[in-house]
Amino acid sequence: MSRGYQRKSDDNEQDQVQDALELFAKEGAREMLAAALEEEVRTFLGRGRYRRGKDFRGYRNGNHRAREVTVGLMGVEVRVPRVAQVPVEVSEEGFRSRIVRRYE
Repeated sequence: MSRGYQRKSDDNEQDQVQDALELFAKEGAREMLAAALEEEVRTFLGRGRYRRGKDFRGYRNGNHRAREVTVGLMGVEVRVPRVAQVPVEVSEEGFRSRIVRRYE
């Protein structure tokens, strides 16, 4: 009686593994998008969160409503940061993310 080192799995177990991998990939994509958006706002304002800059370029004003963005073959929920009271000298149209487009 020889037993292999791998046991055969049923379809339900394979589905569970697939779901776990998909969830892991989705969460990783969401975290990377959030970090990229945060860096984009930090660069636009010229300062980090809770810091003061030399020139006023606007201030953080929370986030827009959560929305789903398609990344590869899956949708990822993301919250785009808002920037308020951007002086016209800095940007006539205010802050616009280059990563996630505005609702149209």
